[in-house]
Amino acid sequence: MNFDMRSSITLQARPTGQNPIGGTLPLVDVATFRAAYVPNNGRMYPGAGQIHTETDCEFRMRYSPLPQPGMYVRFNNNTYYIQTVDDEGGLHRELRIICKLEK
Repeated sequence: MNFDMRSSITLQARPTGQNPIGGTLPLVDVATFRAAYVPNNGRMYPGAGQIHTETDCEFRMRYSPLPQPGMYVRFNNNTYYIQTVDDEGGLHRELRIICKLEK
């Protein structure tokens, strides 16, 4: 299925360590990509061996080795936690990033 990749998303990571007062460090921008935003209206459980929780949305983008589970996506002033990254068909052409909205 073709998706119109007209949205801009920013991939973010949380650095390891703590700030001087013992809190967590803020998210750091890693890269910006063009992607398609696909909202999920129902429950969606990624494949076996993955996290089995409801997902809020998915992003479709051209293949890149950068996105990994545990990273974050910044889109429309919202931060989404990446649960699963799926290489569609294993052809290194398109990624499907399944996310949950961070509260």
